[in-house]
Amino acid sequence: MKGNGEEAFDINTRLHNIRLAIGNACSKLLAKNEPIKESQIQYIVESAIKGKAVHDDQYLSDYFEPFLEYKKEQVTESTIRQYRNTFKYLSYFEKYSRHRYLFDEIDFNFLDKFQSYLKSLKNTNANRKTDKGLLKDSLSKHLKHLKTITRWAYDRGIHTNEKFMKFKASYTSKNEIVVLTEDEMVRLENIDLTNKPMLDKARDLFLFMFRTGQRISDINNFDPDDIKNRVWEFEALKVRKEKKRIRIEFEGFFAPAYTILQKYNGHLPKLALQVLNRSIKDVGKMCKFDTTVKITRQTDTGETVTIKGKKWEFMSAHMARRTFVSILINKGVPFTKIQKFTGHSDLTTLLKYEQTSIDEAQATVQEIQLSPNLKVVKKSS
Repeated sequence: MKGNGEEAFDINTRLHNIRLAIGNACSKLLAKNEPIKESQIQYIVESAIKGKAVHDDQYLSDYFEPFLEYKKEQVTESTIRQYRNTFKYLSYFEKYSRHRYLFDEIDFNFLDKFQSYLKSLKNTNANRKTDKGLLKDSLSKHLKHLKTITRWAYDRGIHTNEKFMKFKASYTSKNEIVVLTEDEMVRLENIDLTNKPMLDKARDLFLFMFRTGQRISDINNFDPDDIKNRVWEFEALKVRKEKKRIRIEFEGFFAPAYTILQKYNGHLPKLALQVLNRSIKDVGKMCKFDTTVKITRQTDTGETVTIKGKKWEFMSAHMARRTFVSILINKGVPFTKIQKFTGHSDLTTLLKYEQTSIDEAQATVQEIQLSPNLKVVKKSS
């Protein structure tokens, strides 16, 4: 920039520093005798313009926060917490290993060591019969998150390691889902919590999620202005990338949700997720949801782990949505119609909710009336 003023001097100094930073970073890339990707150049230029250092050694842990900042615009707070949980375990693993891992070191040797470490951890779930190791689904989720951040960094030219692309997360095929029955939902709706305002709010939030089939993230993001003429129309957070809008008309099955809104003058009560989950367990205990529930999960070694407890111990905010789907399925509502309310992207996801009990199946079969003229066909001798 021409001129002798202070502003011109500052601009020229900044341009010089940017040019110097880009030149040094590109020289290091050329010294590696590897093909240079366009994304690498883009990363270098953007970092130089923003005044960020372009490091030769790219440590995985240095990019946790930049990655999360990027993801905050795309995913829910619940998903961000899951990523943070993965990064917490990675940090523990680095301390345990006494080694900070570069992106270039993320290969199958690293993966074997990381998974072995996770399997050795003590599990704090009080309902499990064994306290050793994380469940297979948890291990797979951590692997998926690890692959996502490594891919994010790769696409931005932060590293050139492609070994991570072969990583595959292996989830268990089907897990039991704990839901409430119609009778239990009636008891939950009718219990008097007048003298327990915190539990009353938690119960009402649970009922609102049950009556609308929505995720806790969309409940937390609830905007009264999205309701027009007893119709709630909004863009679901978790599937925002698909621009999927949900429409709930507060009539019939959905009508009690509108009554809850009226109770709070059109606004839903705000409770932290931990408080909500703890409170809804307390309400379930008061309702005497004491049926023994036993579910099984698998560890990564294939060991079957049994988790056992009373039903109220398994209650959480997400159980409301699961119960919504389960009851509608049992009432014969087609999956495609349920999908319009829940916003599930894939019908196969809904299939896991089809948890018809033995008693329900038996009752259904007993109701079947066959023609009296139907003959039993005997096998020919």
